[in-house]
Amino acid sequence: MPYRTGIPSSLDARDDSSHWAVREEPTAVFVRNARVQLGPELRFTRDDWADLLRTIAAGDLPRYVQELGDGHAIKIAPGGREADALFFWADEMRAFARDVRRGVYGPVRGPDPAAATRAEAQRRPTQ
Repeated sequence: MPYRTGIPSSLDARDDSSHWAVREEPTAVFVRNARVQLGPELRFTRDDWADLLRTIAAGDLPRYVQELGDGHAIKIAPGGREADALFFWADEMRAFARDVRRGVYGPVRGPDPAAATRAEAQRRPTQ
C-alpha cells in the first residue's frame, strides 16, 4: 500500500507539513520520515497506532517520544527499537498533531481506558 502523508502535492508546499509518511497494512502501520526516502521505518501494531493517535490528539506525547536539545528536534523510538528511531523537527511534530486532530491519518477513536492505564504506567519513573 502507498504511504499517506500530510505533505501537500503542490509545488508551493507549506513549511508546516508533518513529513510523517504512513503506510497501513491489515495488521500494522508503518511510519517513516518522508524527507528521508531510504531512512528507517517504525512498525506499530494497530493498537499501538491507535494509542499514539489518541495520545497526540489529547495534546500529550508518548513516553518514547523525546525532545532533543532545546526542543527543536523530536526523536521517536519505541522501546527496543532504538536503531529504527525517527527524527522530526518540532514544527513537523506540531503539524502531525494538527493533522491527527483533522483526521488525516484516520479517525481517532474515543478514550480507551486500557490505554490510559498503560500511559500512566509509562509515565511513572522507574526505580
